[in-house]
Formats: sequence, C-alpha cells, structure tokens
Amino acid sequence: MGFLKVKTETLNWEESIEYQEQIKNYGIQQGINLYNTFKGLNKKMDELKWGEEIEYEVVTRDSRDGGIKIHSEGFQLVSRELQKANVEGFIYQEEFGSWMVEAVPDKPYKVYDVNASIDALHSLIKRRDKINEEVFCLGILITSLASFPNLGTKDSFVSEDEENYDMEDYEKHNIFTQSKYVLDEFTNPHPRFNT
Repeated sequence: MGFLKVKTETLNWEESIEYQEQIKNYGIQQGINLYNTFKGLNKKMDELKWGEEIEYEVVTRDSRDGGIKIHSEGFQLVSRELQKANVEGFIYQEEFGSWMVEAVPDKPYKVYDVNASIDALHSLIKRRDKINEEVFCLGILITSLASFPNLGTKDSFVSEDEENYDMEDYEKHNIFTQSKYVLDEFTNPHPRFNT
C-alpha cells in the first residue's frame, strides 16, 4: 500500500475537483522527469533489489452463530500482538480495511542472489506462520485470499462495537466509501482512504 506513516489533512472529493487537472499534469511531468533521469543508467543487475508484499485478512469465529467472519478491529489486535512478539525480518502495516494487515520484508531481496527465490519463499512461509502463531491464541486467524468469501454480505463481520450490528442501510450511512456492503467504520482512518 505504500507509505502511511504521515497523517495529515486531506481535501474531500468536492474540494479536490479543482486540483485534479493539476495533479494529473504533475504526475505526467514526474514520469517524464524520472524517465529522462534514468534512461541512460546502466546499472549492474546484481545491484538491483526487489521485494514483495502480502495482504492478509484477519478473521475469527463469530460466537453468535459460529461462522467465520472478518474481524473489523483485526489490524489493531494483530499489530498489538506482533509488537509484543518483537517479530524480526518483517514489517506489518495498515491496509485499506481495518480487518487487513500488510506484511513486507524489512530488507529487499537481491536480484542475482542464488538463494533469493528460496529466501523469498522461506520469508513468506515464516511470516504467515509467525503471525498465526502469535494471534491464534486470541481466536484469530489470517488468510491471504484475494477477497474473503462472505465480505459484503449483511452478517460478514465481527465487531467490538455493538452498534455496527444494528446498521440497516450501509449506503445511506457511508459518507466516504458510499459502499452498500462494508461500513465506513471498517476503513482505515488514515486520511488517504476517506477522501
């Protein structure tokens, strides 16, 4: 997802409309400048580095009906446990949904390192095992499915806020996402997401 450490004020959609052309032009100019800066660069392949990211959904068994559902406070629960565990080698950060966790290696892999692909695979396995090991005792599991199967259905979540269960018309309630399926409260509070 990228850099989410800086939290600042953003414009709402209506306020941002007058700047959209300017932002597009800045983006095009930035792309041209980057191309011109690096087009003649002859970098050795062994100096290039790469990485990957995995986005997880935090799920739990709902004590009300026994179903497996996303946990709307999943990121907070998982990050708290992982901080206690002091997991090395990986960085865990917020994602768009409050039920999501993004995991990335804390150091890039090298392109021509003979063990790079093995290291990457080992990293992925180790990362998933470590997260599940740390949070399993809380009754929480993580999955890296592209989209959780019942996400968006009426009863697709577990929340610590009882008021979320009483919400009938998501579309009327949701100011930012205007989603029919997921509450705004389940969106990361970082300003980039509610614009």
